[in-house]
Amino acid sequence: MSFTPFVIIWVVMALLVGMLIVRRTMLGFHEDDSLHLTPGELGMEQQQIAKAHRIDAVDRWGKILTAVTSVYGIALLGAYAYKALY
Repeated sequence: MSFTPFVIIWVVMALLVGMLIVRRTMLGFHEDDSLHLTPGELGMEQQQIAKAHRIDAVDRWGKILTAVTSVYGIALLGAYAYKALY
């Protein structure tokens, strides 16, 4: 049994996690942490809310994909060790 296809799947998943990290970092660079409540800045409040939702979505998918990639990698390592020993 060849592990090459399974390793390729794991590498693609790891690259996706890396891409999500870069995306989250780029969104964070443009995030405005100050709260805008003055009457002239009410439009900025909606922009902050939209940006926060995008960051939350990236964080949620990042956590899910990181967990799946980790479990898949550990299972792949276990299967490889089992095959090597038996």
